[in-house]
Amino acid sequence: MSTLPFYDLAHCSLQDMTGCSASLRALGDGAQSMVAVTEQATRLLYHSFRDAQEHRACALVRFFKTHPYGALPPELQAVAQSVFAGEPTSPDVKCMTLMASAGERPEWNATEQSRHHRVIPLVADSFSVRFPMFSQLFRELGVLLPLKSSSTSDAVIGRTGQHDDVFYISDALGSSLVPDQQDFVIPYGIRSVLVFGGVLPSGDAFVMVLFSKVRIQGHTADLFKPLTLSLKLALLPFDGDAVFDTARETEKIAPVRRASERAAHCHRNAHIALEELLTVQEQTVAASMARRRRVEEALVDTRPS
Repeated sequence: MSTLPFYDLAHCSLQDMTGCSASLRALGDGAQSMVAVTEQATRLLYHSFRDAQEHRACALVRFFKTHPYGALPPELQAVAQSVFAGEPTSPDVKCMTLMASAGERPEWNATEQSRHHRVIPLVADSFSVRFPMFSQLFRELGVLLPLKSSSTSDAVIGRTGQHDDVFYISDALGSSLVPDQQDFVIPYGIRSVLVFGGVLPSGDAFVMVLFSKVRIQGHTADLFKPLTLSLKLALLPFDGDAVFDTARETEKIAPVRRASERAAHCHRNAHIALEELLTVQEQTVAASMARRRRVEEALVDTRPS
């Protein structure tokens, strides 16, 4: 990890985000599964983002993706059943699944050691109470989550927005959206939480969560929008297939058919995502230039005549 570039998370520039975006986009090259991509992505962000003294700026970085209960590996199905007794009742029910994690504690670098967030079925009324940040996050991303059990797949998760987005909590201390204050926010000095994510063509949502020890401002959060689409491009080849790279997934489709369908699916959706990325990149550049002009004009106005 020593060769990775460092970015000052509190003062990221457009150039920084362009470089980071390109690094994320390349992670899909040669990968065999979505898990492999997300593990590389979380490590990249955890090690690259630093504070002014070049210490790691994040205490913890995690990647989550919704996944149908029936398509989860047996081990994760058992975890899901233990979270909410008697649920989920349908193989179509979506589960918020922790796919990758990197952090300053040893146990934060292995998803199987997560006690409360490894698999979260999105089915019960208590979800918004137990996981308020994720509940609010999905609303911000335009994703509708059921808070009651449902046996119909079309009621499990829906997309209402048109763009992938960034969600952040500037002040994590005392925020009701980050309930684990005494055991996490306070002892690990969490100042802000930044999340970027969106929805894949399969309808599954994905989110990258950064628990930052430096304060993140709104203009910095805006610079993360291209990262969402770059990460999506890296994930596209594995959307709906080879997520966990298990034998169970591989056996679902004959190898030749699997390869040809994946290629066609990926090319089609990559074209759409690239157009979205270019649009977002143009908007981000325009906003950054406008902000720079305002600063320059303010400096001119304050000069003595």
